[in-house]
Amino acid sequence: MIRAGAGIGVCQVPLAKRDKKLVRILSKHFSLPMDTWATMHEDLRNSPPCRAVFDALSDGLQRYLSD
Repeated sequence: MIRAGAGIGVCQVPLAKRDKKLVRILSKHFSLPMDTWATMHEDLRNSPPCRAVFDALSDGLQRYLSD
């Protein structure tokens, strides 16, 4: 709806940055910080394949959140 021009809406900043037609407004007056956690069951922590996937997902999430 935001992209369709229906008015002001809420969107994650990194997602909105992908669309050059979206303009961020009220950034100094309105913000919704969001805690993000990545977890893994402790029994899988020492599994090399699970660890590789977890590390890749964590790295990707860090890059996404830092944009």
